[in-house]
Amino acid sequence: MVVIGGPTSARRLRNVTLALSRYFADDRKGSYKSSPWRLFSQSPKVTTLTVLVMDLLGEPMTVKDFDEEWDGDIQDMYDDLARALLLHQDGRLPNVLRVPNHAQRQCETHLRAHKWNFVDWENADLQCDTMTTRHRLRKQALGLKNYSVSVGGVPRRLRGSR
Repeated sequence: MVVIGGPTSARRLRNVTLALSRYFADDRKGSYKSSPWRLFSQSPKVTTLTVLVMDLLGEPMTVKDFDEEWDGDIQDMYDDLARALLLHQDGRLPNVLRVPNHAQRQCETHLRAHKWNFVDWENADLQCDTMTTRHRLRKQALGLKNYSVSVGGVPRRLRGSR
């Protein structure tokens, strides 16, 4: 579950916590009810965006998993982020964790559940209307062969590049 908010939505969220309970039907350990962050109220003087991800995740990705999953699930996840112009910036294997079967949700783009999730978003970047982003998107759209991406320290060509 992802909660996004700032000073005003944090106040609104405090008043509608019961309305969110349907999202926690699979929360067997009661993490939502016992979380000290549930009633968090941010100072109106601070203008920040807060993203709190409350999910229990599994083991980190291994090199074997990476080799098996790159052309499937991982590339699809990077495609999802690219559509939103998000760059995770830290795709090392320990930052890609397995999603337990009971917590997998269907992706609206791919119409199936992703088996992995990215963590450690502190270095993530929003690429909006920059020269670099336009250059990357243009190379992807043209299918240039020399365009590649490095994930987990292993350089791989983007899907569609030959």
